[in-house]
Amino acid sequence: MLDRMPTGGGYAVNKTALDRMEQAVAAEGNGFKVDPTRAKPSFCSGATYLVFTSLFDELVARGRIRNRAEDLSRLSVRRQKDGVGVWGRWNANGPGVAKLFHDTGLGSNFESIDRALPGDFMKIFWTEEIGAKEFGHLVVFLGWRTADDGERIVSFWSSNQPDGYGRKEVPESKIKWAVFSRLLHPEMFVRLPEVDSIDRDLVDMQKRSFTKEQVRRMVGMITPPPAPTVATRLSPAREMVPVQPPPNGPTAGTTHPPAGPPKVHVETLVDNPPSLPPLPPRLISLHVVKTGETISGIAQKHGVGVKELCAANHLSSPDLVKAGQLLKIPPKTSVPKAEPEPAAPSPSSEP
Repeated sequence: MLDRMPTGGGYAVNKTALDRMEQAVAAEGNGFKVDPTRAKPSFCSGATYLVFTSLFDELVARGRIRNRAEDLSRLSVRRQKDGVGVWGRWNANGPGVAKLFHDTGLGSNFESIDRALPGDFMKIFWTEEIGAKEFGHLVVFLGWRTADDGERIVSFWSSNQPDGYGRKEVPESKIKWAVFSRLLHPEMFVRLPEVDSIDRDLVDMQKRSFTKEQVRRMVGMITPPPAPTVATRLSPAREMVPVQPPPNGPTAGTTHPPAGPPKVHVETLVDNPPSLPPLPPRLISLHVVKTGETISGIAQKHGVGVKELCAANHLSSPDLVKAGQLLKIPPKTSVPKAEPEPAAPSPSSEP
C-alpha cells in the first residue's frame, strides 16, 4: 500500500494542508474518493489517514466491503473537530486511532514494540505528556534494526519534517512511549455510524493531560493483540537494502524529536512493498442484540462460549449488553455446553 503513496511534497500544519486533505478524501456520488496526490503539503495524521482510507477504497473496489453510501461518506474529511466522527478521532491528540479501532472493533491496540509488525499504525509520544501538552507523531511502523552501539533504531513511514511523505528512522531512546494499532477486522466498518457522536475523552485531550493508565483503559490495552491479518498484508517486504542515512531531525518548534538518528550506514526496508494479496474468507459474523436477549443466550445460539463472546466485544461483564448493540461473533472452536440464562439486565439510560 505504501508504494502507492506520494513522496515528498513538504510538511505543513496550516490551512492549505487541511484544504488539500479535504480534496484528497472527499464524499463523491455513492461513496467517497481517495486521491493521495492532492494532499501536498501534508502532515502526519493526514498521511496515515490516506493509507487507512486507501485500504478501504481497495476493499470496496474488490467487493470485500458492501455498505451504504452514507457509511462510506463518513470517511471523508470535512474539518471535523477533534473527537467528532472518523477523521475527528484520527486527527485528535492522544490515542485517536487506537480509540477508533477499540470502539468499532476494527482492530487491537498494544504498547510493546516487540509485538509490532510492519503495517501497524503507531502513535509516538516524544515526551511524557499525553493530551493538551503532548508532542507526538502518527506513523506507519516499518520495523527496527540494531545499531553498532546496540541501540534499536525504529523505522517508520509518514509525513515528516521537512520533506513530507517518506521514511524516517529515529533511535528508540527518542520515543518516550508509543501506542500501536493493528487493523484486523475491516468488516467492522459497519460500526462507523457509532462514532458520529462526540468522544469526550478525545475532546478533553485538547484541554488537559492524561496518564498512560487512563489511555490504556480508554483503548482496551489489556490483552496481547490477536494474530496479524490485514496488518501483514499492509506490510512491506522484508528484503534489506543499503540506503543513505536519513537527514537530521526537524527544526525547533515541531512535534518531532530535536535530533535525528546518528549518521551511520543503515539498512532499511525496500521501497516497493508487494500489492495486497486476496483477503481470506470472513472469520466472524455479526449479531444485533434484540430486546430481552442476553449474552449467554446469544452465545448458545451461535455455538460459542460466553467468555469468548465477551472478550471479542471488549465486555467486562455480560450484563453490559443492550438492545440494538452490534456484537462480533468469534469463530467457533467447539460447541459449548448450555449455560444457565441470567435475568435480563435493566434497560440502560445511556444513548
